[in-house]
Amino acid sequence: MVFANPICIITGGPRTDKTTVLKVILYIYQKKCGNEVKLMAPTGRAARRMAESAGNGDATTMHMALGLFGDGDYEALTDKLSADFINADEVSMVDMHLAYEFFTR
Repeated sequence: MVFANPICIITGGPRTDKTTVLKVILYIYQKKCGNEVKLMAPTGRAARRMAESAGNGDATTMHMALGLFGDGDYEALTDKLSADFINADEVSMVDMHLAYEFFTR
């Protein structure tokens, strides 16, 4: 399903192996395509946790990935996300403005 659709949502409660599913998806994607992967989360703590548990040290906050800096009304420094495969973790924690910026790019 992940490779056949442009958007895929993986849900589940705590301790339901969502991270294991992510590891397998990343492994298959990198073997199959080898293209750029971008891992992101709304907070730095969530990004670090995802990078450690998924075995990929290249996770960042959504703000950094989108080039959003500052308080209140801020302008994005980038027009588009530059990655072939994007995984956004903990999206339930994203506010309306960040969700808009993410889904319009």
